[in-house]
Parts: sequence; structure tokens; C-alpha cells
Amino acid sequence: MSKSEKAKELFTKGYNCSQAVLGAFAEDLGMDFETAMKLSSSFGGGMGRMREVCGTVSGMFMAAGLKYGYFLPDDRTGKTEHYKRIQELAEKFKEKNKYIVCRQLLGLEGNDSSYVPSERTGEYYKKRPCVELVGDAAEILVADQYSVAIEVVGVLATPTQYLFPTGMSANVDSIISHSPAILVNQTLFPQLPPNPDTADVPKSLFLISDLDKEEMMAKYNRYGQIQAINDMVASYVETSNGLIRSEALLFVLFVLLAAIVILSTEVIHSIQCQKNYTIYYLVGMKWHQCVWIELTRHGILLFFIAGSIALLDKFGALQTTWMTDARRNIFYIVLLVYLVLVFFSTSAFFLWKLLHRDIIASLRNLQGGE
Repeated sequence: MSKSEKAKELFTKGYNCSQAVLGAFAEDLGMDFETAMKLSSSFGGGMGRMREVCGTVSGMFMAAGLKYGYFLPDDRTGKTEHYKRIQELAEKFKEKNKYIVCRQLLGLEGNDSSYVPSERTGEYYKKRPCVELVGDAAEILVADQYSVAIEVVGVLATPTQYLFPTGMSANVDSIISHSPAILVNQTLFPQLPPNPDTADVPKSLFLISDLDKEEMMAKYNRYGQIQAINDMVASYVETSNGLIRSEALLFVLFVLLAAIVILSTEVIHSIQCQKNYTIYYLVGMKWHQCVWIELTRHGILLFFIAGSIALLDKFGALQTTWMTDARRNIFYIVLLVYLVLVFFSTSAFFLWKLLHRDIIASLRNLQGGE
């Protein structure tokens, strides 16, 4: 359970807003729960229900003081740094909720500062934003508690693909990732919080390290799956090869089917057009002009086919394991050449006959068809 969820749970159990926030962090701060509840009990409802500074903010400040606070009376540096931290926490709370004062957060008008607490009914939780406020305060504390200052030395070009540790996956999308990732050296890794429930650890974290693999896995496997680059590469190669083989088979079947369909269509078309071209010839058209009509028809068909393929690719319908950006142009060129060869090879015999057409034989065929 995250700290935000823990704080919300405490509040819905009946603890006040300040108790809910401090109570979520009591164990981490080395404070027993009863002491934490007593210490923060006075700050609920904006300090004793006076609707002043929100109890969630007070609880957040108390937790920050227990973890980072100074104790020497002449520690001006410590005092300055701590006040700076407190003001930053307040600003972060304002960024989320606009105010830090209870009456403003609740939208209260007039004087509603009775010392009698409201009954915790279903209607109470519907009307009050307090559950979300204690969650916000806990999230802000977590972000502050485990923030690490790092120097960004470079940003990989977009789009950058990288291997994602998935083991043996049947889906290549889970192996090659485009989501944000962080590449760090081993000096930063030990600064990760000891409890993964208290921190927002990046989804993909790549560690450049000479540390022992088994030691790293034993220490940090609670954050998620940890896998060596060599193991990831081997898994990717095995998985992607299987996908490529299956997709290649489908592609070959598609090519053969396309050739059969085009061949059948051209044979039927040539039979149907013999009479038409004979009539065209009788009214004055030359045979080579008939050939140009056929070539133009093929060109228009190729244009529409190429346009359809481009549209399918634009909307992602042709994305495959092996279809990278570098291969896409080559694929289109090969496909276009293939279509041209199939179209013109299947109709070449018909075009040849058309150029060497015997008008007498054409007339006989025309009369026989009638």
C-alpha cells in the first residue's frame, strides 16, 4: 500500500486529517503510532477545528520536521534549509489545491469553527475533499523524501527504441519500448528508497555498473523485473525470430495469392477485351493505340494500389516486427517492382497478340462470338 493510500485509509477510519498524514509515515520516522496520533491530534480541522492552516499541511510539516528538522539553537544553516523545505512543501500543496487554509479549501463562508467535530457519515465524505487532500499531502512528502538531484548529461534522439526486460514474450511490443527511460551509473542506484511502495521509481531504469548481477538482483528485485542486457538480447532475438518467420510465411502466401488473383483477372479481362479492341480497330484505331490503353489501365491500377498501401501504412495496419523505418522504403520499392512485373508479365502475351493481331482472325472471332 502506498503512503497516499495509507493516509486515505486512516482518514476514512476516523482519524483527523493531520493524524492521517503523520500516521502514514510514523513507522518510517521511527515513531510509535500512538505517539504520532497524540502529537498530531491538535491540528485537525485547521488546528482544533478553527479552520486555519489545513491539518494535512500541518501533518506534512511535522513529518518533514521529524525527518529533516534541526535541533541546535544556533544552527542558522539548518534552520534556513528547513524553512526553505517547508515553504517548498506548502507551494507544492498550493499547486495542487490552490490554498493551504482549511476554510478556503472547504469553501466555508462565515464562522464555522465549532469545537464539535462533524459526524463521519457517507454524506460527509461526499461533501468534503479531505480524503483527497490527505492523499495529496502524502504524495508530496514521498516526492520530497526520495527526490534525488541528478545531472542530465544528454538526451537520446526521438524516437529511440530500447529492449525491455520481459522474458519470453509473444508480443514484440513488450520487448521494444518507446516509453521514457532513465540511463544512470551505479552511483545513483543505491539512493533509491528501500521500500518500493514509497517511491515513484521509473518504469525503465538502465544501470551502467560493474557490480555483481546476483547481488543487484537480490537487492533491487522488489522494484520489478531485473534482467541483464545479454539475457534481454537473447530473449529478444529468440522471440523476434519466431515472429519474423511467422510473418514472413504470411507475406509469401499473400504474394502468391496476389499473383494468382492478378493473373486470373488479366486472363478474364483479355478475353473480354478482344472483341472491344477489334471494334476499335475497325473504326480506325491502331493496334499500338489499343496497347497504350492497356498500359494506361495498368498504370491507374498500380497508382490506386500504391495509394491504398500508403494509407494502410499511415494508420499502422502494415506494422510488423521487421518493418523498421530503414526497411520501409526498400519494402515499398520491392513491392512496386513486384506488382509491375506481375501485372505486365500476366498481360504481356495479350499485349503481344494485340500488336500482331490479324484483322481477318479478329473478325472471325468477333462473328463467332456473336
